[in-house]
Amino acid sequence: MLRPVLFALALAFTSVALAQPEPPRIKNAQAGFSGQFRNRHWTPLRVDIENAGPARTGLLVAELEGTFTKQRVQFSRPVFLPAQSVRQFEFPILPDSRPGQPDKIRFDKVVSVKLTDGGLRTWSQTEAIGSQVAEDAFFLLICDASFSGYRGLREMTVGAEKRVFARAQAAPKNLPRRPLDLRGFDALVLGGLTETELSPLQLAAVRDYVAVGGHLIVLPSAAPGITPTLAELLPGTFVSPQRVETLPAVAGEFIFTNGVNVARLIAERGETLAGTRERPWVLSRNAGAGRVTMLAFDAGSEEFNVWPGAKDYWRELLGNAPQFLHHADRLLARAPQTERVLASLSGIKVLSRHGVLLYLAGVCGGLLLVLAAARFTARPERGWAVAGGLALVTAIATVTMAARWKATPEPFLNEVYVATARSGEDVGRVQAALGLFSPTEQAFHLQTSTDTAALGPGRSALTPPELFRLDYEARLSVSNLAVRADDLRTLIGRAPQTTVRAPVLRMSIGAEGLSLVVSNRSDAPLSGPFLKFNRFIVPLPDVAPGAQLEKSGLSVNAHSVSTELLRSTRQQERERLREAFFPAPVYSGDLAMTYDERRFQKLLRGREPLPVLFSWSDTPAFPLAAIEPSVARRAVGLLAVEGSIEFTGPTLLLPPGVMPLQLRNLGAHAFERSEGCFASGRPGQVALEFSLPPGCPSLTAQELTVHFEFRGAAFQPAVYVAQGDFNMQGELQQFLARMEKISATPPARVPEPSRFLKAGARSVIVLVDIAYSAEGKKLGTSMNPNLHTWQLRDLDLELKGTTQ
Repeated sequence: MLRPVLFALALAFTSVALAQPEPPRIKNAQAGFSGQFRNRHWTPLRVDIENAGPARTGLLVAELEGTFTKQRVQFSRPVFLPAQSVRQFEFPILPDSRPGQPDKIRFDKVVSVKLTDGGLRTWSQTEAIGSQVAEDAFFLLICDASFSGYRGLREMTVGAEKRVFARAQAAPKNLPRRPLDLRGFDALVLGGLTETELSPLQLAAVRDYVAVGGHLIVLPSAAPGITPTLAELLPGTFVSPQRVETLPAVAGEFIFTNGVNVARLIAERGETLAGTRERPWVLSRNAGAGRVTMLAFDAGSEEFNVWPGAKDYWRELLGNAPQFLHHADRLLARAPQTERVLASLSGIKVLSRHGVLLYLAGVCGGLLLVLAAARFTARPERGWAVAGGLALVTAIATVTMAARWKATPEPFLNEVYVATARSGEDVGRVQAALGLFSPTEQAFHLQTSTDTAALGPGRSALTPPELFRLDYEARLSVSNLAVRADDLRTLIGRAPQTTVRAPVLRMSIGAEGLSLVVSNRSDAPLSGPFLKFNRFIVPLPDVAPGAQLEKSGLSVNAHSVSTELLRSTRQQERERLREAFFPAPVYSGDLAMTYDERRFQKLLRGREPLPVLFSWSDTPAFPLAAIEPSVARRAVGLLAVEGSIEFTGPTLLLPPGVMPLQLRNLGAHAFERSEGCFASGRPGQVALEFSLPPGCPSLTAQELTVHFEFRGAAFQPAVYVAQGDFNMQGELQQFLARMEKISATPPARVPEPSRFLKAGARSVIVLVDIAYSAEGKKLGTSMNPNLHTWQLRDLDLELKGTTQ
């Protein structure tokens, strides 16, 4: 009797199983562009899904365990799958892979991707692969109809920092539609719009890319697809396309046998980098925190790249990409000072000295008022009893309220940020480290304000790794972010800032040194401001709202950023944040720093080709649409405003610290502690090249003075000077005889300085040869390199010259 029943049940279950439609499956998943992605930068994940059954809704989830953050990160977005369909879905992810060799291409697993029903059931899963581009590399996106002309752009370095170069390619129709997808690129080449017109979403993504610091390069082949929206970004207009055989302003006398496509440029704004204002060949303008450059010739064509100097031209063009505090969020993520500042902001605020004095004055005033009123009563002696009782009640109430306040601490969202903008502009960008503190175990939900804002996990040392959920529909949100009791959960983000009113900074250099004008356009004072131009630092007093500050005749480097003498808690927080961006040199014999960390700090700390005005703020700046449950916010912020500079001749005085420097000998990298500062426990040479600042006219030197401070009784320095084009290939010791030896007592004046810097030249080489002194030779093999060290501090060059 039981056997037929079991057989019927089995048959029924089999029929139900056979009637179940086949679940959707993931056909393919790929990260990045052409399989390439930049590590720890936002990049698109493309997933192809086949649904052979009825229409369904599901949830697409990508998960990874971060190598740097040490957290388990989930990225998710809802999907709709029509019946009998194959669809491609795309959403941004933040890869965090183990760094590989910068010069090797290798495809590895990036994230695990699974398709679920939104609950516990998983329909399909796979691994997304991609080729990692180093975090500190220069990454170029080529968006053109043809890529054959770009094949020569490989195996090269970009910029004075010698950044490793990598490129990715995409057809114009596949240009990203989300601002986050372009975050990982330093420059974007746009061409080949003959048959393609960018969509409104693509145009919005390009505008945002430039606004937050990207470099857009537009070729003449993009002219047919330039819409009015895109034209608002450009510094000029393309007209009259034609084909020519020579480009004198670019390639000199080289003849392009097959010709090269060009278009006439009409300059409307910006500056001319090649050619004349009437006939420009290269136009460029600043836009937001980024830059837009137009080329009158098709530099991406095969015909142009037959020119032997094409690769060098691209290297120079890409080297002008904006780098002004472009990676401040990455410095905040790596700096140990960041967590200390965030933790210090989480404390319970108590009354300041001013507040305590006001409280005591109020209590005393109340008691005196009671005593004075009692004098007009029948028994004035009772006033003392009333005043004493009132003082006792007030004290008990104050202590009770303070104890209850301290016993019920509140959660806080603390913020350490850098807000950057250009002089006089009303838009900028903010890069921040956020610290979410809670006195009790709690989960939070954070929603970004726009689709241009990005949030990601900070570093964590917990095991097992904590879960960090990121959802993406129209914009990013962090859901169910768990914070343990009395703990701090860090996030790293960057976003545009539309509410800034940046001050105006104008600087000029003349015969007496530097002069500057600072105008505060905002409603808040500029607190603790200081000016930094390369290594030249000028501390400034606070500037009130609407006020203007002028200084002139600045010729001495202060080497200090503050004029305050008292060290308050606020000053300590600011010093910690300042140390993350401008670390003080550590003059130890051997500095323990990994190669990866040294490379990161060297390449990504940021170039400042123009003077920068820094000031401080305690107002939160990172834009968030919502935080649930709501919390109070505290902040320590650094405002950085890039100014303008003018050189007023014919005589110019460039004080120490103004001229950019570059280390010329690789052997001195182990000695370097910061720009112009070196230390070691063994002899060696330090060769620096000092160049004229960008925009400075060529000078004939009237005075050259080498400034430095040397410490180390067991060593002695010898100082040499040479022209900037001096060939230094090989062992430096063999070149010393052909260089000019000058006094080793600072400041060291260079005799006949016009021999080393004259019209047409733009740099001077200063070499310091550190050898054992007579005392050091006596020590011989007994010398301890950790105890007997030398320090070369603030090696710099002062120049006075004429433009004639």
